[in-house]
Amino acid sequence: MSERREGPRVLLTTLPGDLHRLGLQMCAVITALTGARVMYLGPDTPVEEIVRTASGESVAAISISIAPNMDPGQVTGNLTKLRKHLDSNIEIAVGGTGAPSKLEGINTFDSFKEYYNWLSHLRQINK
Repeated sequence: MSERREGPRVLLTTLPGDLHRLGLQMCAVITALTGARVMYLGPDTPVEEIVRTASGESVAAISISIAPNMDPGQVTGNLTKLRKHLDSNIEIAVGGTGAPSKLEGINTFDSFKEYYNWLSHLRQINK
């Protein structure tokens, strides 16, 4: 669904230790439906690899699915580290029942509809 898209690149992954794939796969479908280009890293990705891939591939955003069993302190630490090491122009979006509600520089979504609307807007500003 993403091969012929010409929209912004969106990197999809989960944080280290998060092996859940379903939410991530659902995000990939929603992302492709907005016309964005999906770059699927898959689950359990080290923060350093996320930063390296995002920096080398000119991504507009990183979408991270967070499972409910993840340690909140570890999630917050990894997201803070990620935000610190990425260019400020790269958006970060998180969702899932393990996602923190408010972190500076991180967009949090409670529904796929909110995520879809945000991605649609991102596509408009990245034309």
